[in-house]
Amino acid sequence: MFGFLGRYAIEHKGLDVLVSGFAAYRKAGRKGSLELVGTGPSRDTLAAMARDLGVGEYVTLDGPRFGSEKARTLASWDYFVMSSRYEGIPIGALEAGLSGLPLILSAGTGLREQVVRFKAGFGIEALTTEGMARAFERAGNASAHEWSAMSAAAYRLGLSVGDWSSTAAQLMRLYQAV
Repeated sequence: MFGFLGRYAIEHKGLDVLVSGFAAYRKAGRKGSLELVGTGPSRDTLAAMARDLGVGEYVTLDGPRFGSEKARTLASWDYFVMSSRYEGIPIGALEAGLSGLPLILSAGTGLREQVVRFKAGFGIEALTTEGMARAFERAGNASAHEWSAMSAAAYRLGLSVGDWSSTAAQLMRLYQAV
């Protein structure tokens, strides 16, 4: 199962490409489902898009999840997918990585190159329907051994990017110098 956790902001999060890429992946005879969890005014628009593309029965859109419910959701997915057109450092992707969930990320997330370097999942090479479908296909073709290695690497990536201890130490040195 592929999952997205974040705001239902179609343009910002590239959710149009996410859903159309998933539809192309399914139409190519591939298996899987897509679960989107979040908040925002575009939930109904995304559900209609999935229905119009013929994958409504394979796409679930739900409201936000927090705490242990969020942890259970992440644990139920095989991959965390984020197709953002622009982003800072997406906390959802870091949480997913720290949960050991392999990542499928666009360049717009700011983390695609780290995903590729750490071998923590797959980078979406082009934020197009075809590029998204290829990323889904690569993930769907991964062996259990490859998935396990990506899971461990996603955790290491999350620690690397999400560990603010070195930044905090530098700030402390700067403040103490003043």
